[in-house]
Amino acid sequence: MIGDTILIIFISVATALLGEGLTWLL
Repeated sequence: MIGDTILIIFISVATALLGEGLTWLL
């Protein structure tokens, strides 16, 4: 459903931002 798609996209973006944040901090 659309909800699942939005959830997957949100998780993907959150993971990408988390990775970028860790790289920036380190």
